Amino acid sequence: MQLFAEPGSTAVNRTDVVTYANGKLRGAWHNWLEAAKSMLVKSDSPFILLCEDDIRLARCAAYGLQAAIDRFPHRDWGFASLYTPRNNLTNHRSQSGWLSVRSPALWGALAWCFTRESLHAVLGSEEAAAHRGDRDTDLIVSQAIRRLDRRTYFHVPSLGAHAGAGISSLGHAPKEASVAVEFNVNYRGYVDRAEPTQLTTRKDSPSFTPRHSLGTTAAAGQQTNSVTCCTRDDSITVVIPNYNCGDYLQACIDSFQRQTIDCEIVVVDDASTDHSLEVLRKYEREIRVIRHDRNRGANRARLTGAEQSRSTWVVFADADAVYSPRFLAALVGRTDGTASVAYCGMRRRLLASGREQVIGVCDFDAESLWWNNYISMCSLVRRTALPLDEMARTDFLEDWRLWLH
Repeated sequence: MQLFAEPGSTAVNRTDVVTYANGKLRGAWHNWLEAAKSMLVKSDSPFILLCEDDIRLARCAAYGLQAAIDRFPHRDWGFASLYTPRNNLTNHRSQSGWLSVRSPALWGALAWCFTRESLHAVLGSEEAAAHRGDRDTDLIVSQAIRRLDRRTYFHVPSLGAHAGAGISSLGHAPKEASVAVEFNVNYRGYVDRAEPTQLTTRKDSPSFTPRHSLGTTAAAGQQTNSVTCCTRDDSITVVIPNYNCGDYLQACIDSFQRQTIDCEIVVVDDASTDHSLEVLRKYEREIRVIRHDRNRGANRARLTGAEQSRSTWVVFADADAVYSPRFLAALVGRTDGTASVAYCGMRRRLLASGREQVIGVCDFDAESLWWNNYISMCSLVRRTALPLDEMARTDFLEDWRLWLH
């Protein structure tokens, strides 16, 4: 955590905070600029969280931010905001979780998390270069982000709120549109999905170690959290075996990044000879890529992905298909504590031909499964139910044979 202190700021004596004292008063906008530039130089973190000096965070804010980092594509990421003022949701239906919000004038730069690339782009924008005022950081940055065609994400309920006088440390008068949407400091929407035995706490706050490190600026008096990742009961790994599907792979991956629930994406490239690896390089910080040194077939590629997963559930997807945004949510919604497989009918589009496949759904009947395979390979399978040892000895992971097992 790095603090960029204006003259007259209260001193912070903490080993986990590095303080840089400004020699003269810069003002809100220019201090923000200096902090952003400095963080890009002093930190090699792929994500940088820039906070104002009067932020108050919900207990699960770190978990919530990690969920956004895991869920959304990084190549067009603008920022994810921990503060959601009512003004920014005027054109959105009431819903919870992370929302993609597009507006040329977003309020509230209270806690915005950038990728290094998006922060570089903002600092080099014509909007930043032209601004001569002392304030309006939120408006200038959001205008730049919109023109750069990058995405902005806000959470409902808000994961942060102003703790200072008025709505900011500049003393603006409170406005109804600036109120943090449904903010509750004790909101635990992400923490409650963690396994209690894997969660440690400090001073009654969740302990958290993010999967992507963050370079952070924040105000004096804020508690820093060390974070330990945990496996949720509904955690999912999507395994995508790929062999020479470079023309279709991006659309497949994007369809899983747009799912309404979080998932880990693992692509196992089975020694492709086309441009698949070039496609996968675009996602190097977003998904896991495993490459076979020789072609071993789709079944062995699925096995490789399953062995690497530590999630509760595994889905085996086809690299040449795209899936509905609610595909995973629909499957998880039908599970309970005892189910080993969740399957469904689906409509999917095959990218090579443009043809849509409609796969019907039949009620489960063990006897009829001996005569007819009515369960798609693209189903949700409990990882502990997969016969990994037997799969390693044989080509066991043909779907019909797997379901019979």
